Amino acid sequence: MLLTAMSIIFLLLFSISTSPLYSEPFISDSGLFQLIGKGWSEGVLPYVGLWDNKGPLLYLINALGFLLTGNKMGVFLFQIINLTCALWIVYRLFCLRLSQKRALTFTLLALFWLSNTMVNNDPGEWLLVPLSLSFYLFFKWLDAYKQRKQSPSDRCAIVYGATIACGLLLRVSDCFSLILALLASALMLLIDGEWKIVVRHSFIASGAFVVVLLPFMLYFYAHQALDEMWYAMFLHNLEYVSQSTFQSYSLYAIISFCLSFLCYIGTFVVSIMVLFLKREYRREACIWLVVSAGMLFFLFNTYASGRYGTSSLPFFVIMLLGLECLMQESSKCVQMMVRKAMSLCLVCAFAFQIWQVWTRDRLSNPYMPIYRIVEKHIPLDERSSFVAFNTLPDIYYYTSLKPCHRFFVTISTYVQNPHDTLRDRIRNEYARGKASWVLVRESGYANYIQDILDKQYQIECLLPYGHILYHKKQ
Repeated sequence: MLLTAMSIIFLLLFSISTSPLYSEPFISDSGLFQLIGKGWSEGVLPYVGLWDNKGPLLYLINALGFLLTGNKMGVFLFQIINLTCALWIVYRLFCLRLSQKRALTFTLLALFWLSNTMVNNDPGEWLLVPLSLSFYLFFKWLDAYKQRKQSPSDRCAIVYGATIACGLLLRVSDCFSLILALLASALMLLIDGEWKIVVRHSFIASGAFVVVLLPFMLYFYAHQALDEMWYAMFLHNLEYVSQSTFQSYSLYAIISFCLSFLCYIGTFVVSIMVLFLKREYRREACIWLVVSAGMLFFLFNTYASGRYGTSSLPFFVIMLLGLECLMQESSKCVQMMVRKAMSLCLVCAFAFQIWQVWTRDRLSNPYMPIYRIVEKHIPLDERSSFVAFNTLPDIYYYTSLKPCHRFFVTISTYVQNPHDTLRDRIRNEYARGKASWVLVRESGYANYIQDILDKQYQIECLLPYGHILYHKKQ
């Protein structure tokens, strides 16, 4: 009950797009997921009718939320259940080495840490339960293996395979940490001559992976959209990541990176210290060192958005348990000082995030007047013949406008590389001229569809913040 209450309060404050506390906020990416989920609940197939590059499980959760209540409150209720279950697993993970009272206190600190990430109907948020459960079983097995050379159970392999499948069906990069941990542990088992265990559990995990993935593949295959689903959730993401780079090497960018992925950095540092100072935990430290280093390398060499920090929650637990291990032989005074300093930092970060939430523009969406003007310009019978490019999904959320083709809010960063295969798909869709009205945000669109707009459309009006409304030529 306490964890449920904590989850409700937390989500009311930080899940801007679904919380009933905020009437017209920026809904950003969550708006995409809600719109696609709502469309799916009304019979519009993801990827074919409405396109985005996440997995179908994310849209299914949003669709079920809208089917439950008819609005975003259904999604919010699912978020409460999801976060409560994730916190319960985190609490149980802390209990493996701490008393119940301290485990509960540290779970509260983990929630404070989450305020620094993206818990706002984000893919990483929906993966928290299977990912936390996987690391709970993994950590528990490491303790048992260290003491009695106990092999992992088949149940663990089933959970691992299902979690990786859920990661693929949400956002594949969020389960990379688990994949790295499994590869590191497989190497450890092979060194110990336990190759039969590695082979057995690889088959079991693969079977669980297929069982979770297969229903979605069959559904989209039956609707002749399997290739579209596979391209969007996997192939395009691989292409996007391969072309991405760290956005800026400014001081602000480095600080932002460190804050967003503090758990991986902390785990990396703590693992090195445990490796040299705690002989009995060396193997365990090696695994966490490999995983944290691998994740930092991946994130630093891609578009390291802070929203990827949500799935690092299990590493917050691993980092704190590593610190507790290091402080076992320290005096009580030193232990208390370290714990109080860490708690103070997390509480300050939590307070800072609350201040940001209540002072940022996203609580009073400055684009709302633009949406109203656009809506007034378009006749009632043409409001389903509209599409926007390089804008937020908010315009569909707060107006009666309906997208007339699947690339309904395409962000220019999706196709920033001229060799991206998605660019041709977007251009072909716009070249068909299905939309009578097109709204663009001037910054970023010119290199992609400007020639199409010049040929088929004329400017209807210029709007604030670089928005331009086009009308199809007669």
